[in-house]
Parts: sequence; structure tokens; C-alpha cells
Amino acid sequence: GKNIPRVDKPSLRAFLLGLLLWIVVRPILRQVTDLVSCRRKIERLDWNAPFRSGHTETLAGIPVHVVKQEKARRVVLYLHGGGFFMRPTSRHVSFLEKICAETESDGFLPAYRLAPEHPFPCGLNDCIDAYKELLARDNPANTIILAGESAGGTLVLSLLMRMRNQKIPLPACAVLISAGTDLASVGQYASYRENQSRDALVPPETLPYIVRAYAGGRDPAHPAISPLRGDFKSLPPLYFVASRDEVLREDSVLAFGKARDAGVTAEIKIWRGLMHAFPLFSRLPEAQAARADIVRFIVEHTTARTRLKAKEAIS
Repeated sequence: GKNIPRVDKPSLRAFLLGLLLWIVVRPILRQVTDLVSCRRKIERLDWNAPFRSGHTETLAGIPVHVVKQEKARRVVLYLHGGGFFMRPTSRHVSFLEKICAETESDGFLPAYRLAPEHPFPCGLNDCIDAYKELLARDNPANTIILAGESAGGTLVLSLLMRMRNQKIPLPACAVLISAGTDLASVGQYASYRENQSRDALVPPETLPYIVRAYAGGRDPAHPAISPLRGDFKSLPPLYFVASRDEVLREDSVLAFGKARDAGVTAEIKIWRGLMHAFPLFSRLPEAQAARADIVRFIVEHTTARTRLKAKEAIS
């Protein structure tokens, strides 16, 4: 389709990284019958090195990693992925730093409570509380961007729907990277069958275990758990990005379609030959290009704080 960038094959870097993930990470993620043990193994890998910049504070009692810009005009609340059971990594922080530098934003990455110890709705409640605290700190909603990848993308969409229902002011826009939007249908969409041997990061056979742990006995078809089944009306502009070759591709494509059908401003970019959540692997040329497009979307759909204050002064 017209939304697929014209690339014949992924870059050499992307190919080699995909191979590394396939050999090193995918086998660990296949052992998710014990999520806590899986979490420990993943945390031993290099890309979970200690955060090198920023600092930690709390938002509404939730620990958050904070990235500050000298002249911040916006705020990014980033909800990390990791199957609802993994902690944020240095890769998440690095991505947030780059987005914040390129959009003149302060960034907040909450360490929300994780499954299986804290199933739904614990993590979602933490993210809502963090967002409400940002509003309480005098950040106008139209200067806030909500973003997340994978399970974080699920939380972004669930959060938007719940806040709309509760009449909490919604952010200016939201970015969803390789989001899981329909947890009740894992294994059922065409992308699961097509990409079970192509997705270098997500083994499809592990997803039912993750869904069970996150849902914690609730029906995974509930719209707060599977936001694809929720109401998209009146949501802010949404930007979806995914890879054609990942098992969760249809979760983005179908959510984009529902958003457009509900009259929501939405964009989607589907890339070829790349791994799940590829924009977070910042050394890939494809990740850099995807991030540039995300930055363009954010700037187009947010009100910079300085302009907002100037307007208020005039009125």
C-alpha cells in the first residue's frame, strides 16, 4: 500500500540485529511460563544497562524516569512496553531522550506496576495517575504527548478511552509503536500466521501466557484490556507505526481503521522487513527515519507552550 516505504530490503544493520534478537532474545521470551524468571534473564542483557542520564522522581507516588530539556515547550509521557511484565530499559530512555530533544519536550517514563504480581488494572491505574499529576503540575493537556510501544501502546489506547469516558482533558496526540490492541485475539489474525517465523523478537506462542498474566482472571475481550474493542470516538490524533513482518501488525492496521471510521485524525506507517518495536533500536537507519516522522507528527499536532502562553496574554 501507499503507506509502506519503498525499500526492497532492510538495511544490513537491521538484518544483523534481527539475527541477534532471533538467536539471543527470542529463546528467552519463549520461556514465559515463568514471567518473573524471564524478566530476570532479559534484564541481564546489555541493552538493559543502567540509565546514563536523567533522574528519577515520583508522579502521584509512581517512580518515573525524567528527561529534562532546558527550554521545554511540551511534555511526553512515555509508557514502556515489555509484555506488561518487564521493567523499562535503557533503550526506552534513549528513545525518549531523542524524541524530547527533537520536539523540545520534557519526558516522563513511569515504572508502572507489572504483571504477574500486579495484573490489570494496576499498571493502567498508575499511568492514569501519572497523567493526572502532569495536568495538576500546570501542564496544559494540549502540550502533552502520550506515546508507547508494544504493551505500552496497549496502555496508551486504553488510557485515552478511559480518560475520555471520565472527562479528563485528553493529550494533544498519541504515538503507538507496534501496539498490541486486541489481546483477546492473539494468534487469530493473518499477521500471526504469516510472521511467526519472521518476527525476530516476539514468538507468537508466548502471547497467550502474557495475556493471561496481564488480564489476571478478567475477560481479555474487555475494551479496557483490548482497546481495539472499545469506542474510538473523540480520541486525539493517533500515529501508528509497525513492521509488515511482525506478528502484531494487524493490531495496528485494524486500530488505525477503527480510528478513521470514528472520525479520528490518524496516520499509519508500515515498514518492511523489520523487528517488533524497531523505532527503539536507534542505530538502525530505519529507526532514525521512523523517529523523524514521529517528531513531524508530534510538532504538527501539539501546541507549543510558549505560543499558548502568548495567546493567553493577548486575550
